[in-house]
Amino acid sequence: MRYESDWFAFEAQLSDLPHHLFMLNKMGQTPLDVAILETIAAFDSQAAQKAQENRSGKKDSQRSREVADTVENATEKAQMLILRMQKYGPHCSIKFVQKPHRLDLMFEKSFAMAVKMNKNDILDLFPINSIKTVYCSVHQLKDYKQFKEDKMCHVEMLTTPLHLACQNSNIEAVRQLIELQNYDVNTLLNEKNFVVELLQNSGYLDFSILNMIMKKKLPQ
Repeated sequence: MRYESDWFAFEAQLSDLPHHLFMLNKMGQTPLDVAILETIAAFDSQAAQKAQENRSGKKDSQRSREVADTVENATEKAQMLILRMQKYGPHCSIKFVQKPHRLDLMFEKSFAMAVKMNKNDILDLFPINSIKTVYCSVHQLKDYKQFKEDKMCHVEMLTTPLHLACQNSNIEAVRQLIELQNYDVNTLLNEKNFVVELLQNSGYLDFSILNMIMKKKLPQ
């Protein structure tokens, strides 16, 4: 595993200072949230590299290896953080975490980031039954550049991983939420359930998603 020096130093601190796992930056993101954004960016770079090679008909082996290493490192960072965070439940004695819900709602925002960007490979990193039915702040799902651009006109908006998955017609994300995370399909967003998102798209995948949900977890 090849970490940057500053990341290696952070990893070394976690044994003595585990509360750093749950500290928030100015955007309200934990180190895991940041690592997930890095992983998303790494996958995007890899896809762009492959597209460039397909267009040019030439393979840049060195660049491909560099991009693959970046993807591997970013994924391993996220995996390491998830494994460490799992050790601390809401009733543990970890110090310096002022808001107990940070220990109960560890992964929801990070999961929603991956859903928003349609990165299904990242969804597989999260443990089964670790994503609770909660709302997420939309502005916290953005990268730092987007956050700065939108900061002046920021109006707080909420969403859920299920609504995001339906907006993106992401049938795999919906499947994982229902089958692996036991997500509550009755959650409303602005007094509307997930069906509204599917009907707005009205594509083949959207009706496939609706059919799957109706078979596996009939809404009330």
